[in-house]
Amino acid sequence: LSLFVWPGPQSSLMMKTKTRLFAEKLNKNERKNNASVTVVTPGKEPREFWSLLGCQLTLDEIQPHVESFTPRVPRLYRVHLGHGYLELPQVEIHYSKLTHSLLELKDVYILDCHSDIF
Repeated sequence: LSLFVWPGPQSSLMMKTKTRLFAEKLNKNERKNNASVTVVTPGKEPREFWSLLGCQLTLDEIQPHVESFTPRVPRLYRVHLGHGYLELPQVEIHYSKLTHSLLELKDVYILDCHSDIF
């Protein structure tokens, strides 16, 4: 399991820090410390991160290894400060398709794919 935090290039240091702390708490409380938490530098994102967002990348041919698997629709949360606490509103995903245009440069996001969190 992996938890990736993607801070927008224009997001504040406080938002980046609070989101990282939230991801660590999520790992401890819900993932039983079985996940690794990684803060991804914008522009140096792992290939898997962008492919989950629907970006077309040049990938080696994928060999099926599990039969009759139907992936669940991922959830994207935008992290921002409310009245003294973090708010995590879920971003509306049209047609169950994640796109790069859902990410705003000034915000920080958490992508929950049910088996991995980015």
